[in-house]
Amino acid sequence: MLLVGAVGLFAAAPAEAQVTLLSSTLTVDKEGVWFGCDNTDADQDSCSTATVLTDDDFAYRGVTYSIAAIFWRSDRNLLSLTIAKGGSPLVASEAKTPLASLTLNVQGNAFPIKDATTNYPYPALTWSYDPATDWTDGLEVSVSVTRPESTDATLSALTATSSTSGTGSFTSLNIGTFAAATTSYTAVNATATHVKLTPTVNDSNAT
Repeated sequence: MLLVGAVGLFAAAPAEAQVTLLSSTLTVDKEGVWFGCDNTDADQDSCSTATVLTDDDFAYRGVTYSIAAIFWRSDRNLLSLTIAKGGSPLVASEAKTPLASLTLNVQGNAFPIKDATTNYPYPALTWSYDPATDWTDGLEVSVSVTRPESTDATLSALTATSSTSGTGSFTSLNIGTFAAATTSYTAVNATATHVKLTPTVNDSNAT
């Protein structure tokens, strides 16, 4: 008889490190007062071209996003970012809500998405930005998108299977009803010698 009892589920300590979703280099293209790249402007280099922006897409919560435009506007000292989903640029507010926990990093400067302005007359997220050195045509600029490591260490489900051998077929083992606040489960099986526990994390970004 195999007795599986007191399976402890312990919460991990919160981590403060950032996880990089995108790391890229932008080769600035100048068009008037706009310095950067833009997929929707035929007069400015496209962000989807690898020689302009070495990496333009990232995945977050199961969705793939891309940078459709990023530039510094010199006459207003504004940093502008347009996010696309499925190849179509999102209205700034549509991008800000699902990506609010992310941070855009440019030349070592952090621009939290949640702090971006969304009332600019283009579908862009904007921040005030006066670079230490003005951007120029051909300048290489570091660009990254990061998220904080998740502090959610809870589970949304826990299932168990059992077998009479480590290489045999595993079948469902009843451990009772799962509850996130429950820290131990007990199951009794008269023949099983091996058990597998399969947890499902509450937050897929948890590390």
